[in-house]
Amino acid sequence: ALTKPLGIAFLCRGRYMSKDVVHDRYARLYEIPRQLAVHGHDVLAWCLDYHGRIGGEWEHEVDGAGRLRWRSRPIRPWLLPTLISYPQHLLKELRAFGPDVLIGASDIPHVAIGAWLARRISCAYIADLYDNFEGFGQARIPGFVPALRWGVRRADLVTTTSEPLRDLVLSSYPPQGEVLAMPSSVDLQVFSPLEQHAARKALHLPLGVKLIGTAGGLYRDKGVEPLYEAWARTLAKRDDIHLVLAGAIDPKCPIPSGERVHYLAELWH
Repeated sequence: ALTKPLGIAFLCRGRYMSKDVVHDRYARLYEIPRQLAVHGHDVLAWCLDYHGRIGGEWEHEVDGAGRLRWRSRPIRPWLLPTLISYPQHLLKELRAFGPDVLIGASDIPHVAIGAWLARRISCAYIADLYDNFEGFGQARIPGFVPALRWGVRRADLVTTTSEPLRDLVLSSYPPQGEVLAMPSSVDLQVFSPLEQHAARKALHLPLGVKLIGTAGGLYRDKGVEPLYEAWARTLAKRDDIHLVLAGAIDPKCPIPSGERVHYLAELWH
């Protein structure tokens, strides 16, 4: 058990699933630092905004005695100089903060840079993998997969969103520390079961039929193609099933079409 609050540094990208992590207070990348602050720790998070929006600093109120601060840094229009200087920029700020623990999350660069920074400032390092980052488009950049594996292997703790991903990390990397499956969840004050008939009417979905589908990034590198292929086979065999999709579309992997396909676009979380 911890006997005193910790200083915790958190590194991630600024946008996740087309949402602004800080201002939309969105999902796992927001909730991990927030929950640590709720439990009494001093959390300082740095976001690198690949979309070049205005940077800044914010402090969010949390229940309890902890503290939650955010710093965002955009990288456009001067992409390359910002990327090259960012690790040294973080190193300077981390030395001033003096964290007990550093967490690298969200993608390959932050996991790898986090491991490098933790070694430089001699603090414990945690890598959070909300997905198999080797399946991301970034993994096609030469050197990125070895950098990811190097960062994960040097983590004192690795958290994953599922048991299968945990097993993959243990078999393919493996890290020096423990690997813990920590599935993502939902805010029950936002998401709760509703009456099915009313819910379908609100989303303009048909009644009296079975619905299958998915919501999220509908990208090829997220593995959505098998669903589309399965739908083509299902369509030919069943007339009581409809396909429902929501989320951003990959232009190189168009969604199926037809009267029994319902695309809800991108919904507010």
